Amino acid sequence: MIVPVAPQRTCVVCRTRADKWLLARFTWQNGQAVADGGRQAAGRGVYVCRECLDMFYRRPERWPRWFKAARPNGKEGAGMKNKQDAAARRDGGAA
Repeated sequence: MIVPVAPQRTCVVCRTRADKWLLARFTWQNGQAVADGGRQAAGRGVYVCRECLDMFYRRPERWPRWFKAARPNGKEGAGMKNKQDAAARRDGGAA
């Protein structure tokens, strides 16, 4: 008998893993974190557990990092602009 397993997600604040449906989802729109109650908004989503919601709202300076969004200085949050940059880093510069 196969038991269905709920999808797991990680809270961006405390890094705790939990069932997807127990965490709040946020997306990055127009430079702001927007709650995604329907869990269907386009774009990169991050998940936050209920215990960390207050900390999430108190730390807006970390939102670009958590969402891997473009930072005000023009650099990408993830440090890589595209897949070719990722391949170049992985292969030691030979892309």
